[in-house]
Amino acid sequence: QALCSAVLGKLVDGEVDLLKGAKFDQPRTKEFARAFDALEIGGSALVVLPHGEEVRDRSGRNRGRTRVRSANAYDVVTHDRLVFSQEALDQLVERVGDGRD
Repeated sequence: QALCSAVLGKLVDGEVDLLKGAKFDQPRTKEFARAFDALEIGGSALVVLPHGEEVRDRSGRNRGRTRVRSANAYDVVTHDRLVFSQEALDQLVERVGDGRD
């Protein structure tokens, strides 16, 4: 319930983005940075990846003021922007539809 409320608040405030084009077979900070920079995010950001997405996780963890992880309500409200990969967004929608949050 808390996670849904936090995400809804970010949606209402226009603080949610979709990370596109950041799929790779091995950790590459430059590729992650290129996809992330296209979003033009000035403040802090929580990048939400699907469970088990270790390669992108390692690719994005060197970004300043950016946290890469699965979503929880605390992290959502303490970052300026919320950025989902398409897979993570699909997982969240499925999770909410199943009543698991």
